[in-house]
Amino acid sequence: MQGIGVFLLLVVIWTAVQVLLKLGLNKLTGKEVNLSFFGQALTSWPILAALFLAILGSLIWFVVLTRFELSYSNLMVSLTFVLVTLASVAFFKEHISLVRWIGAALIVLGVFLVSQSR
Repeated sequence: MQGIGVFLLLVVIWTAVQVLLKLGLNKLTGKEVNLSFFGQALTSWPILAALFLAILGSLIWFVVLTRFELSYSNLMVSLTFVLVTLASVAFFKEHISLVRWIGAALIVLGVFLVSQSR
């Protein structure tokens, strides 16, 4: 895995983790947080899939940290915030304010600038 490709893979994996967690936890909205809550969460297929992907993403992150500077790497994967915002609209019909869209655009601009610094 090289360069931008590994970062895009991480962004997609970590976005999928967030979407799957939200999907699984939506079924538990309003329930009291206790041992039963966590038991129900951990037996939900979206939560289990998210945990699997989180482990996979962490293993890829190990590789990234051996190849790139931490400051560069973290800035590159900040695109996850943008992709999660887009996924929130697509999957959960969330309303995103203009200020949030501007913030997302600034993240994209920032990632572009950081990618040029390498």
